[in-house]
Amino acid sequence: MTVTGAVIVVRGLGHHNMASDEELRPEWRGWLCIAGSILAFIFLVMYTGLLPATFAVVFISELGDKTMTVKAAAVVALIMCVVAVVVFWWLLNVQIPILGGGG
Repeated sequence: MTVTGAVIVVRGLGHHNMASDEELRPEWRGWLCIAGSILAFIFLVMYTGLLPATFAVVFISELGDKTMTVKAAAVVALIMCVVAVVVFWWLLNVQIPILGGGG
């Protein structure tokens, strides 16, 4: 990793990139969606379980991307629900109910 970092630094030394004001503006939509998704996960995992919380965190985060469609965000969220169940619930035995958090 150190060598890769050094190569990136050396390659960047010869370039003088000047970002425009448009490129420097904060992406509020992305920030708000990511922060909102984390809050939704915290609330939902306690009261509804792993699947709804995982779907919500991924779906809301994906909507922070201006190019993401609702359908594509839903598909990614569904795939991540399967991954979350397999990794966290089945392989790691994390003690979070899949449905119905019981909070």
